[in-house]
Amino acid sequence: MNRVERFCLLFLAACTLQALQIDVSTLQKIIQEQPDALQERLILARYYLQQSNVIKAEDLVQEVLRKDPKNPQALKIEARIQKYREIKKRVKEANLSYPIDLQKAQKRLDEYHEKRKFHRYITLYQTLIEAGLTPDEKYHLQAAEIYLEHKKYDLARKALDRLRDKKSFKALQLDANLCYLQKRFSCAAKLFQTLYRIKKEPTIAQKLIESYLQLGEIEKAKGVYTQLKKHLHNNTDIEKIGRDISKKERLHIRAMQKRYRESPNIKTLLPYVTALIQSDERAKALQVLHTYNLKHPSHDSLMLEAKYLNWYGKKSQAVDVLKNSLLKNDPQALFLLGQIEAWRQHYRPARKYLKDALQKSDDPQLRYKVKKMLAFIEMWQGHEKEAKAAFTALHDKRPDDREVNEALMRLNHNYKRLIAIYKHKKGTEAIKELGDLYMLD
Repeated sequence: MNRVERFCLLFLAACTLQALQIDVSTLQKIIQEQPDALQERLILARYYLQQSNVIKAEDLVQEVLRKDPKNPQALKIEARIQKYREIKKRVKEANLSYPIDLQKAQKRLDEYHEKRKFHRYITLYQTLIEAGLTPDEKYHLQAAEIYLEHKKYDLARKALDRLRDKKSFKALQLDANLCYLQKRFSCAAKLFQTLYRIKKEPTIAQKLIESYLQLGEIEKAKGVYTQLKKHLHNNTDIEKIGRDISKKERLHIRAMQKRYRESPNIKTLLPYVTALIQSDERAKALQVLHTYNLKHPSHDSLMLEAKYLNWYGKKSQAVDVLKNSLLKNDPQALFLLGQIEAWRQHYRPARKYLKDALQKSDDPQLRYKVKKMLAFIEMWQGHEKEAKAAFTALHDKRPDDREVNEALMRLNHNYKRLIAIYKHKKGTEAIKELGDLYMLD
């Protein structure tokens, strides 16, 4: 065989190896005649390995390695031979035969799982994966669960990644637990939140609360805890969660207070005041804001104090803060002043402040809110024609604005629709409004 023929044989053998169509006798003849024909030995070794003739494959690989101990192809085939033998050994230990019958192997996995023989389960599961087989979804889920129990988090992740349906409830649950155990609490909170929306289970709620606490998101934890408490009364686990939340809340406030005292500025003020508000320490929060603004007044700190004073019904004090010279030409401050004066039925100054805000602001969001407030003033003053025109213009811009839609219903005397809406609302204001609507209908 000349050099060209030999090259063609090697090329064809390499190209058609997958189909197992090589001239074995010609390769064997070359190997017998040429002790240095290493490439031919490797091609024939791959062929024998695909035919499960491990002994012949290994003999050829060893011949190559004796000549070239670092030959990368030979070492790769040798590793495949070792893996093949290991797989065959594990298959035999599971009382199965090779080649592996996947259905029989899955039945064996079911037996191991039922008898809680988890070590054998994982060994066989991993063997199937290494053999290039694809077990059904439930076996990936079961494997992930076992890996989690044994703190093998990387292997659990790999098992979950093999799932075709990663959005099933069980898959999400295992993924959430994995994130939590790996202390990836943002990931855990997001997944537990999704699970809790699907099923209002106490165990899921507890994990969601714990994730929020780890992130320092006390208010979110309290929200879930309040929901949970409604469903479970006199439950010791729930009571413990409540105590944990209170403890975390106290520690969080102390930490924010320490930061603020060490460096009193707007960046440390906001989280400290927010923590106080969230723990219902309103009076203290307002005192902290007032003290800060006496010493270090700024646009942001003054607006923050005014907003909180307004929310808690201290409207006169809010107006005093908003009239600070630092807020004189601020559109947000003018809008809030206009709002407060309108609610206090001081319509003339309210209009002035709101029109000034409209003149000084280029922000579309703020301008929309100002126009809506002006429309309400027209309605409250009984100027139905002007109010209807203003609300219709607002409706054209934002058809989904609930307040605008309800105002138009009222102006069009569509009280039955309004009554139907308010029947589903809660709170004393809604009840009072419902009574007024019944009187009008």
